[in-house]
Amino acid sequence: MSTAPQRRVSLRASHHTVVLDTAPGHRSVLRYQGLALTRHVDREQLGEVWIPVGAEPMESDDEALIAALREALLWIGAACSR
Repeated sequence: MSTAPQRRVSLRASHHTVVLDTAPGHRSVLRYQGLALTRHVDREQLGEVWIPVGAEPMESDDEALIAALREALLWIGAACSR
């Protein structure tokens, strides 16, 4: 008897680093705080969505987070309804 694949979504604090060449020989490094939502089936990572979360979030940041969480719950729910 085989078991159905286990779907799960992990949520973790994360950051992105961007390096910009601002002038010849000069670089600027920017770090952005955010959340990473990672989808897994069994132990395999299928994809990741990164959403910025800063000290002064914009309404669009909030909406992106809500949409990503909703999609993750629907994805998990689809597996549970099988």
